[in-house]
Amino acid sequence: MSIWSVAKIAATKIPWGRVFENLPVVVEMANRAKGRFMGEGATSDLEARVQQLHEENRKLEKALLETSGHLQLAVKTLKVVLARQKVLMAATAVSLVLAIAALVVALS
Repeated sequence: MSIWSVAKIAATKIPWGRVFENLPVVVEMANRAKGRFMGEGATSDLEARVQQLHEENRKLEKALLETSGHLQLAVKTLKVVLARQKVLMAATAVSLVLAIAALVVALS
């Protein structure tokens, strides 16, 4: 079989319109076949991706711990602010009662 006969068969028998319509599927199939034939290369690509995911996981873990620390500090700060607000409310109430009592005594 000559090159020309193979080219003629490819030109006439292969439905090129459908191939181009389904190009993403064809590319995926070609990549799978390439991965099967390459064997070791596909494994190293997979290992590289796994390593990349581990690195990203470590970075996210550090960021999560840092954020958790910030949130704990914010909770402590809010507790202090709440305690101070309660003291100010009590002082305001005592001041208001004393002002009312002074007004009553002054008007009597």
